[in-house]
Amino acid sequence: TGEAATVGGQACLVWFHGGAHHWGSIQSSDSLMIYLAELAQMCVVCVDYRLAPEYKFPTDLLDCETAYLWVTRHSECLGVDSTRIAI
Repeated sequence: TGEAATVGGQACLVWFHGGAHHWGSIQSSDSLMIYLAELAQMCVVCVDYRLAPEYKFPTDLLDCETAYLWVTRHSECLGVDSTRIAI
């Protein structure tokens, strides 16, 4: 993936794990995201957002938005093409 990053930046997926914002974790989809990153030659950012019921709505969505904005603002440092970021 280092090679892809030097040619205008690579694509990036900002991944929010399933679980209806109540359960699940980034570990539950870790191997799938590693496989996808290698297969597609792209960056995958897995977001470990805070879950209900410990955190009330909209904490989970705000965590996801914050992570997405962080990736867009730091795309150059990450070697990511800011026009090729998917959620």
